[in-house]
Amino acid sequence: MGCVDSEIECPQCAYSEAALSYYYREGRTVISCFRCGFEESKGPVRDANGKETGWKQEATYGAGAMRYENTGGIGSVLCCLHEAQEVAESEVWLWRHIASGKISKKTCYLTRWNEEKKQVESVVGIFFR
Repeated sequence: MGCVDSEIECPQCAYSEAALSYYYREGRTVISCFRCGFEESKGPVRDANGKETGWKQEATYGAGAMRYENTGGIGSVLCCLHEAQEVAESEVWLWRHIASGKISKKTCYLTRWNEEKKQVESVVGIFFR
């Protein structure tokens, strides 16, 4: 599956470096904001034979986002979170892994989208992407 990545302004939080991925073999685009957790996917719908039968666009509310690296590991994990419960569970999980030394606080963050204030809040670490 081929993909071209670029940046776009997030429709939810206006972050100028949200990820825009275009999957050119499928004709599908995906927006992922690793600051607020917003995600959007749009592209053709295909039948079992691969014939286009329509178009689909789905947007998912961002409740927050998380990034972490395992201590001494290679690579990192980025997660868009879509419910307040996911943010709360991720906070507990992150603190537990920071305390055990499995994750460095210097390389992780957890954010929460404040719908009332229309802004991203840091929960753990500092958003640094």
